[in-house]
This record gives sequence, structure tokens and C-alpha cells, in this order.
Amino acid sequence: MKKLGAALTVLVLAACARPSGAPAGQPPTRPFAAIATARPSIVVRDARSVQDFWSATVLRPRRLAIARGTIRASAVYPYRAPNRGRVRVTDGTRMLLDAVVGDVPVAWQFAELEGHRRVLIFDGFTGGAHCCFDTTIVPLGAGEGRVIRVDWGDLGETLVPSADGTGDVFRTGDDAMAYAFSSFAASTFAVKVLALRDGGMRDVTGAYPLLIERDARAQWSTYLARRRDPGLTVRADLEPPLVAYLADEARLGRAPEAWARVRAANGPARAFYAEALAWLRGHGYAS
Repeated sequence: MKKLGAALTVLVLAACARPSGAPAGQPPTRPFAAIATARPSIVVRDARSVQDFWSATVLRPRRLAIARGTIRASAVYPYRAPNRGRVRVTDGTRMLLDAVVGDVPVAWQFAELEGHRRVLIFDGFTGGAHCCFDTTIVPLGAGEGRVIRVDWGDLGETLVPSADGTGDVFRTGDDAMAYAFSSFAASTFAVKVLALRDGGMRDVTGAYPLLIERDARAQWSTYLARRRDPGLTVRADLEPPLVAYLADEARLGRAPEAWARVRAANGPARAFYAEALAWLRGHGYAS
């Protein structure tokens, strides 16, 4: 499934975490999944995981391929330099993408996005401890427009059905919450939904109140679980799920009630509340 060139993060793939199945607020685990089982149409030789694949490419080239109808996509790692690969996507005689990328491939898939847009998605992982993930979206229809690269940062995405039933949209989390109130391991992320519209990605989270509601409940449960944890030694670790909960509730138009609940449960914490409100205002969740 992302800057044509080194920044183009492994074409048309949707990166890690895909929060796919991961509990709300937890960092994605996708890059460590077995690449051979990530998509049945992927061809991988002599590599059991993304890490194995990345290491193996230093020794000798590896090739991934996917095809459907006249669409052919392939990736060769390494390409002329370590941690570089060449990705090509063709449709018969038409070259849709030919780029050198700097990511480890996580997954490839054909998809139909909102508005019945046929695409090939290429997810990539840059190889950090938990960062970074990106997706390259290659439109497959005639006259569909340019290739689009999406940076997810510390998170990835997963496809979910669109509200209008015309395809899929991308579910992810608000990566700005990473490290905002505690360590990355303790950070949690309010849900975000993005759709491919007008040649770019648009935040359409407000159109998915059930996803927001579900995430708000998960964030609150995470807060309660941490508060009951006898091994909790850093009080700041209680803060990320509270802020994510407040962000979700603000999207649902229930900010006053959410703030009252947080203050009643968390007790006096004037400095934290001021910091949380400033962050929520600075990131568009509060006015």
C-alpha cells in the first residue's frame, strides 16, 4: 500500500498496526506478523517475518509479487543499496508506479475504497522500534488520478466499510497522542477515520459515531484497569487514556459530561487538566 522515492513508503500498502484487531490504545503489532500469512496473494521466499525478510535482503535479493487480472505488482529488495527496494505496478502496457522505496513491505492488497475506487494498497514499515508506518495507494481505474502516499507515523491502519456502503475507509488512531502525556508504551490513541476524497485523505471520523463510542469505552476501561493495577508506578500513565477518552467524547458532542466524569474519577489534578484542555484545543477537539 507511500513520496515516490525513499519517502514513498512502500507503495500501496497500509502499514502496521493496522490497529487491526489490536485493543484500542495499544501500539500496532502488524510489522511483526508473518508476512507470508498477511495476505494470501503475497509471494515471499525464505522469509518468515518482516524482520527476517529485511535481514535476508541484505544477503541476497528477495521478490514479492501480487496480481489480479491485468494488474501486476512486484517488489525487489534490496535494490542497488541496503534497505532500498524497487516497486513496480503495471496494468497491461501501462506503468502505474515505478519507484524506489525505503521500507520493509508489510502487506499488499487489492481494495475498493469509498466511492467504488479500485486500488492497490501497499503498506510499509521503516524499521524503528515501533515507527514508522505508511501506505501507498495506487488507483487502478482509468483516469483515477495520481498515486497517494499516507504517513501513519507510529500507527498503521485497517480498512473498514464506509458509512455510505460504497467501499472502504481507513481506520487509524491520532498519532499526535504518542508521547504527549507519557511514554509511547503508555500512550493511547483516539480513533480516527480517513477517506480518499478529491485526490487526498480527508478526516471523516465524525461520520462514524459507533466507532468513536466503542473507542471511548475502551479508553475509559484502559484508564480504570491502570488505576487498579498495583504495579503502576508512574501516575502519568493514567493520563493518556483520559485524554483519548475526552477527545472521543468531544467528537460525540459530550465534552461537558466527559470532563465531569474524568474529574470525579481522577480527583484533583489541576495541572493535568489544564494541559489536557490545551492539547485538545491545539488539536481541534475543543474550542
